[in-house]
Amino acid sequence: MVQIDEKTLAAFHRIWDGFPTCVRMIHRSHEVLAINDTAARLGLKVGERCNEDGNPQRHAGCKAGLALRTQKAQVQNTPAGRIKFWLPLEGYPEVYIHFSVASAELPVE
Repeated sequence: MVQIDEKTLAAFHRIWDGFPTCVRMIHRSHEVLAINDTAARLGLKVGERCNEDGNPQRHAGCKAGLALRTQKAQVQNTPAGRIKFWLPLEGYPEVYIHFSVASAELPVE
């Protein structure tokens, strides 16, 4: 397992814990290294493999490998109306941030 320094983990949580959908920091091996508060509330856990979460069809078209090879953010619009993102993590060439949002505007509370 790759070790993420405390400063980077703290920054992840500062940025993503208030985000209204699941956000995960993931290693090239598909091991989840960090999760935001929404992901934790939904039962996701650090140490799990992201590609074993739910229906295998949900992972069709995964762009994690492309994001890591190119070190450029990748975006995918799904037929179900979601927009998926894979964001390489600067300083960690084998780690990325992954999340998705509904294509419609999210409600603001």
